[in-house]
Amino acid sequence: MHTLTVARKQLLAVVALALGDMKQKTLPVRIAQQLGIAQGFFFGSAEPLQTGKSGFVVIRDHINLLGDNPLIGPNQDEFGTRFPDMTEIYTWEIRASLAHLFDEEDRAEGILVAHPAPETLSTSEQKALRKVGDCYFSVHLVPETIIARHGSMRFGSIIYSRGDVANDAVPEASVTQIFQQAVEQLF
Repeated sequence: MHTLTVARKQLLAVVALALGDMKQKTLPVRIAQQLGIAQGFFFGSAEPLQTGKSGFVVIRDHINLLGDNPLIGPNQDEFGTRFPDMTEIYTWEIRASLAHLFDEEDRAEGILVAHPAPETLSTSEQKALRKVGDCYFSVHLVPETIIARHGSMRFGSIIYSRGDVANDAVPEASVTQIFQQAVEQLF
C-alpha cells in the first residue's frame, strides 16, 4: 500500500492513495475517522478530459464511473447512515479555503471523474462529460471521499491536472508548497 497520511489537529491530508480494492483504498480514511479527525483535504493528480494547461484544480464534485462503490455491502453503522447525503460532498468552506491558495487567474474548479481507464470512453461518453464541464480523470480520491462523507467528515480535494501528459511533469516544488500551504490554511 502506497499511502502517506498526515493527521494533525483534526486535519487529514492523503497523498498518493493506496492501490487495491475499495476497502484497502479507503482504510486511511476509516482510521482517521476512528482517530476523531473531522475535516481535511485530499491531494492527487488527474488527467483532463481535454488537453489543456497544467495546473492545480479544486474539485467541486465528482462522478463515480468505477463500477464499484466503497459503501457496497453491510453498512458500518458506527460510521454513518446506510445512504449518506452526497450533495455538497466537497464542503464549500474547505473548497473556498483551498481556492485562496492560488492567484485569481490560476484558480480553477472542476469535476473529478473516477474511471478505471479514461482512454476507453466511448465517443458518446466523452460528449456527455464535455457537457458536464471541466472534467478530470483519476482512479483515486472518489472512493476515499465517499467514505469520508459516510463518516460525516468535511472534505475538499485538490488535484494537479496534467494538461499535456506527454510533456508535463508534475512540478515537485509546487506540489510540496501547495500541500504545505493547504495544511496551514486549514488549521
